[in-house]
Amino acid sequence: MKPEEALSATVRTRANNWARHTLFMRLNDKQNGRIVMQRLQEDDMIGHVSELTTFELLTFSAIAQKDEEQRNCPVRSWCRGLSG
Repeated sequence: MKPEEALSATVRTRANNWARHTLFMRLNDKQNGRIVMQRLQEDDMIGHVSELTTFELLTFSAIAQKDEEQRNCPVRSWCRGLSG
């Protein structure tokens, strides 16, 4: 979904229905599969589907407020912050 499309309730509903009925069925590994997306609106796709099932959400703010390290599994981490 494009950012301007998130303003349309019709487009959000279509995207949410597609996610619910199609996206998750296409994951190769339903236990460990990952979906990456940008939050666009309160009822965007990730907001909608996170209410339907449990997800571990890895969240990055658009602008780092401090140095930080994010880990989502034992072998991957992301460092980012004001110093680099």
